[in-house]
Amino acid sequence: MESAEVKGVNQSWALEVRSFRDNLNQATEEQLAEDRAKIRSITGEYKPDLQKSVCEWAELLQHSEIVKANNYGRWEVVGNIRKVGDGLTTAFYKSLLKQLNNLAQSKIPELTEEEKEKELEGTLQEAKVCSEGCQFSKLQKAISAAKPGGVITVEAGTYHENLTIEKDVTIRGNDRTGVQLQGEKTGHPVLAGGKSANVKLMNLSVEYARESEGKEKCSNEAIGVCPNGITVRSRAHLELNNVSIDGNRVGIGLLDTARVTLRGTSITRSTSYALELKGNSRVEVFDSTLSGGNTGIYLLDFAVAEIQNSKMEVFGNGFFLWDGSEAVVKNCQLVRMDFGAYLDNRSKITLKNNKVIDVEMLTFSSPLSFSGEIITLDNDITQEETALDEAKQAPQLEILGWEVSRGQDWVWVSGSARNISGEQLIIAEVVAIFYDSADNEIYRMPATTLGLDDGEVWEYEVSAFVSPTEVDHVEVIEGESTGI
Repeated sequence: MESAEVKGVNQSWALEVRSFRDNLNQATEEQLAEDRAKIRSITGEYKPDLQKSVCEWAELLQHSEIVKANNYGRWEVVGNIRKVGDGLTTAFYKSLLKQLNNLAQSKIPELTEEEKEKELEGTLQEAKVCSEGCQFSKLQKAISAAKPGGVITVEAGTYHENLTIEKDVTIRGNDRTGVQLQGEKTGHPVLAGGKSANVKLMNLSVEYARESEGKEKCSNEAIGVCPNGITVRSRAHLELNNVSIDGNRVGIGLLDTARVTLRGTSITRSTSYALELKGNSRVEVFDSTLSGGNTGIYLLDFAVAEIQNSKMEVFGNGFFLWDGSEAVVKNCQLVRMDFGAYLDNRSKITLKNNKVIDVEMLTFSSPLSFSGEIITLDNDITQEETALDEAKQAPQLEILGWEVSRGQDWVWVSGSARNISGEQLIIAEVVAIFYDSADNEIYRMPATTLGLDDGEVWEYEVSAFVSPTEVDHVEVIEGESTGI
């Protein structure tokens, strides 16, 4: 029983056995010479080898043969101790034998739950998670137990956890709508991937990361700990196939050199961005849908996004590109956006073979003269005339008031609204409309929140990148709020 941990045994108890073994093996001849002579005289021709019996006992423990170790300790080890007798005089040996006798006669303690979990770490090629009747009811425990490259199957159910994955693993739900991963801690992502892990997620939903109270929604925004559906950082690579990401502050956030690949996946109703990329991160989107929120894709610090054969719809802004970032959008549908792309002069977007419907502007210049490079090739751009509904939906929100603040390049609107729908609103939206002194509309921007209870007051904030001197007054109206 060397330095390795002993499997299946309470570690503090196993350390005692190891200590006795080491004391016996390392005791000097001077310490034991007198008692060794007495042992020989007491036992006559029979010469019990106490060191050997304790080492064999330890060996059984090392190989997790718990039942055999229990029997061996109580019979062989204790038997050898009794043959030595109580007539020995050396204090060291007497004390050692007394403690060893008590330990050998005791039953090996059962493992604590923490010890059992620790022993499972990194041992399973396959694991199964379900609400009842499986080895695991918590997905994080199954992730810890999985070997690098292991596969975890998740049955239908709602799992309230904030997951961390830092190893290669595949997590496969059996039902995209039935397997729901939801956040538990406020200000944290539902799932965080890190280090150099290669993670595959499929056939499940990631939803409702919980925001912290007050204006600071993130637990630690400086290091990317925010209520996102998924946060990926370092050199990790996540591949999502047939996954639904719904109702989070940010659908997926990427930092450092992280990469994410989406196939057949949807990101819906994000209160800020569907995708937020910082650093040299990269996202590839194929055959997927991004819809609902302030901005579809936000790119910063040389981040790269490639979107093909997908759909983006109902955003205040389709793309924000800053600081040398780049996006390529091919064979997609871009539908119902106030602004298609907003670029600074080091960023670039390529739009090719897309169907663009009801997008007010593909790009525009702000007071900072943002003028990134935009390349458009063979796009079908149309504006649809939509008839107003004759029966307008009853108000869902009561707009309680707002204040306008002006910065150097931005205008902020802070206010409150109350849910008066009589039910919980899955999504509540207000829209701030900015006018010049001639009462001409120059800009509009939505703000959304999720899970607003009946009668609850929502403190909202809307920011617009418009010239503060151009804005004369602001109007706030209810947007497209949806009940349960």
